Amino acid sequence: MVPAAAIGAKATNGTATVSLAVGVTPAKAGTSSSPQRVALSYKQSLTANDGSRLGNDISQIKVAFAKGFRFDINAVAQCKESVLEDPNQGPSACPAKSIVGTGKATADARPTLPDPIDATVTAFNGMLDTDANGNPQAPVPALLVVAEVPSLGVRTYLPAAIRGSSLVLDFAPADPAMPAAYILRDLSLTLRRAGSASKPTCARPPFAPRAAGRSARRSRSGAPWRRSRRRTRWPAARASGLGSLPGCMVAPCWKVPCAAQGGWLRCARRRLSRG
Repeated sequence: MVPAAAIGAKATNGTATVSLAVGVTPAKAGTSSSPQRVALSYKQSLTANDGSRLGNDISQIKVAFAKGFRFDINAVAQCKESVLEDPNQGPSACPAKSIVGTGKATADARPTLPDPIDATVTAFNGMLDTDANGNPQAPVPALLVVAEVPSLGVRTYLPAAIRGSSLVLDFAPADPAMPAAYILRDLSLTLRRAGSASKPTCARPPFAPRAAGRSARRSRSGAPWRRSRRRTRWPAARASGLGSLPGCMVAPCWKVPCAAQGGWLRCARRRLSRG
């Protein structure tokens, strides 16, 4: 089962269910020359449909953001997955500024422990240099997540590789002869607005390109738009009775009926006549 989510999603294979929710703040868009630094919130829930402890049902989780969403691991200090998993080093060996997020989780250690166990979650910026089985691999940019159960003194490593505008987490096949002491059932994580304004770790894509030789203008929603002699291209928009307009590839604005006076899509001719 390989679920994917942009804002929220739920998937099931009949025996297990995965729920994902992702938030991006602030909602304000940037431009290609001035990207908007953002924070991310992530919530994940893995449950068995019969209420038992989850088995080896999940092979991969992929979180896909909008096209143009950018991750830049060079914006802050970095750590390596091999350092995190090294028993002689661990999270304390990573630079403090490589920590880009924190959160919490709930561990399921049944049947050994009947009640859920609290876990702490820390996310590091860095390179994934080991595969799902712990073997060395060519380093790739990644968000390195570590969940620790203080009461048990054990850690779980959840590195998510950065592939374009997506985060991809691969799970190693479980060994029936050596079952894990626990599995993470619920996990929530908040990534801070790391990096600088000019070089953010996470950045929203612009809604529309900046017009050459002309300063960017903005609609009532705060998203940039541009005017040319032939047409005006609008950012993604919704208006009562018109449905959703697809991304920035919107039809010439004079095709929008003047009857749509309610939202910020007012009569195109009237808007253009105001300059």
